[in-house]
Amino acid sequence: MACYYLRHIDLYAVYEQLPEYECGPLANIPPPLCEALALYFEQIAEVAAESSPLFPYWHQWDSSDLAAEVGDLIEIEIEHLGLATSCLAPTDEDVLTHGETLDSFLSFINDALSIVQTEKNYFPLLCLLVYQYDALCSLYASGHMEAALGVFESIAEARETLTHSHWLSQKERIRSHEASITAKARHKETNAHRAAAIEHWNAGGHQFSSMRAFARNRFKDFGVTDYMTVYNWLRKARRENEDDQD
Repeated sequence: MACYYLRHIDLYAVYEQLPEYECGPLANIPPPLCEALALYFEQIAEVAAESSPLFPYWHQWDSSDLAAEVGDLIEIEIEHLGLATSCLAPTDEDVLTHGETLDSFLSFINDALSIVQTEKNYFPLLCLLVYQYDALCSLYASGHMEAALGVFESIAEARETLTHSHWLSQKERIRSHEASITAKARHKETNAHRAAAIEHWNAGGHQFSSMRAFARNRFKDFGVTDYMTVYNWLRKARRENEDDQD
């Protein structure tokens, strides 16, 4: 997956199809959700593309590169919200069914929405909605309908914030320039920390019993406040290396 917070949605397929998308099916997203998510993914792509002076329009990007960039942006915004709340966001390794993980997910969403409303920032809310919709898709696909209803209720609250908040002008709903600047600055800083963590793991990871043990011992060295962030960076890097070798 292009983003370790997404369990279901195939970002690579989304951005392969999105330039020509008008309506109907989109990637592996359930049909009733396609049009709403297409709009969200287009807006996130606009922010991602602005980071490149050579290709400032997302339609000009290679779909795989764009999917990876969007995945990184979503990760960064979810991590930022996690640092600002008392709850860590469950990742794609966590199974969302009834129980502790679902409760953690809903607690994170509730706290994250409060942060977004306080910060009055559109872009994190957009990424949060994608995270919620992905969880809904995953639960729907696996037949866990009761849990899906709980996630759907959280989406309704987030969409109400998106629609009715007085701090979102119509222009900001289309694209928040201020939010994109913030996201790009955060992206640059996080990428530097991530690269340092991967470099140190590759050089000295053999001294630790596991990747998780390395993350637990060293996470403060890489500008984060919880070890899972570093662990997820390393896990994603390992996946990408394995994909390159296939």
